[in-house]
Amino acid sequence: MQRQQEERAARRTRRRAGEPYQSVAQLERVDRLDAVDGPPDPADVEWLVRTASLGPEVISEAAAAELAELAQDRQVPRATREAAQAVLVPLTAVGRMPETTAAQIALASLAEGAGTQAGMLLVTAAKATRAESITSQVARSAVEPAGHTGDPVARAMSRFSGNAVAADPAPLLLCAERNLEIVLRVVEQMLARREPGADDGACRSRWTASRVTRGHD
Repeated sequence: MQRQQEERAARRTRRRAGEPYQSVAQLERVDRLDAVDGPPDPADVEWLVRTASLGPEVISEAAAAELAELAQDRQVPRATREAAQAVLVPLTAVGRMPETTAAQIALASLAEGAGTQAGMLLVTAAKATRAESITSQVARSAVEPAGHTGDPVARAMSRFSGNAVAADPAPLLLCAERNLEIVLRVVEQMLARREPGADDGACRSRWTASRVTRGHD
């Protein structure tokens, strides 16, 4: 694990060569997201998210490319991937990150497990999300969070926003709009196994199903 991190750090060092000061500063922040000695510092995540939100045009191509690399590399710790995904959300919203790329990153992450940032990224890249991409595991990751989250990045960001940490129904709604059959099947399976959070997930899914059904009337 440490060897892979050192290789990523060396790649970022090469990327910084010849870059203007602004890009170098961004890459240094990205570098700190991928630290050896622990999860990302919330201040670095907040700085990158704020910069990408308020001035997405100033995020360099080098920094955006590195964020995309971190967000999808399975050898990268999950907390770091989620931090990178949080920055990709505003970049995707304004077209700085292709929606097809963002959707692939989000779907791969949700296939591993629930994640607030992956869910937000999937919603932002909704136009590139197809019915066949909503697998049972992706649907499960949308159903499981109900009123709370274990996402460390979401908890960290709540310190800055002052908002309570709560699951966002938008990923579940999107999954149901794309593939309602899969979502309802997953809920039935969770209820049958009496999995933790299944009752809350079922209530949220029934509400979602009613919205989707009304939308097609």
